[in-house]
Amino acid sequence: MTRCYYLIGEINDFTSLGPFVLVIVLNLISNKIIFNVMVKFHTDQAVPSTGIYHFAGHIQNSACQPAENEKRIEIVAGEIFPPCLHCKTGAFWEIKL
Repeated sequence: MTRCYYLIGEINDFTSLGPFVLVIVLNLISNKIIFNVMVKFHTDQAVPSTGIYHFAGHIQNSACQPAENEKRIEIVAGEIFPPCLHCKTGAFWEIKL
């Protein structure tokens, strides 16, 4: 049996990262606890660290369905997070820690 718990919060002052949403997912599987920590950013925020970020949804409801190659970006610290690569509207991007 798998149970998932979500803790969603917004932190407004965390060094130089600026606002972001922290999502912690706990999976209780075979008496083991596995933590997946993802940090979520949105279009027009500065990228805090170089890495590969994954599309995590649109800021506003959208029927857009990005292709697989549009759901992953490699971006450098200091650049600005882009909109959805398919429809060019605001998007959330996340990186797993």
